[in-house]
Amino acid sequence: MNTVFVDSGEKARRKELRNAYKEQQRVAAWNALGLDRAELDALYDWLDERLGAQGCDHSVRLTEVWATERDMDWPTLREALGDAGGYCDCEVLANTDPDQTA
Repeated sequence: MNTVFVDSGEKARRKELRNAYKEQQRVAAWNALGLDRAELDALYDWLDERLGAQGCDHSVRLTEVWATERDMDWPTLREALGDAGGYCDCEVLANTDPDQTA
């Protein structure tokens, strides 16, 4: 078995590359989502309130209402949320924050 030793400079370089990649992924996720932090937080607050009262029916019905009320491009937003793991309203809350999932 060959043992490979990596010096501390190489470890630091790899860590820097890994962190740059993660940041690139986070930025790409935000760009794909098409919402800024304030809009996403508003969606989360709105969903949290309604899901607490109604529960999740395993659709994105509530998210669609929120987006439509704000004249957002719903088909594009739905696709972006789905790509981020938001296939129903409760999953939109749980899975779609680019700062938490990247």
